[in-house]
Amino acid sequence: MSQPLIRINNESKVFGGADLKKWNVFENYFKAGNYFQTHDSAAYANVKYYALEVSH
Repeated sequence: MSQPLIRINNESKVFGGADLKKWNVFENYFKAGNYFQTHDSAAYANVKYYALEVSH
């Protein structure tokens, strides 16, 4: 399983290990991002949000 990287205001946080285990019990989730469609190991993508609001 990949480890999600979250960057807010130039501060990065990689979620993994115990962080991911805590979230595995939830059946609901929110996804936003660039769903890259390549297997090229040299390829990369940058995504920048200017505003994002989630409510349940």
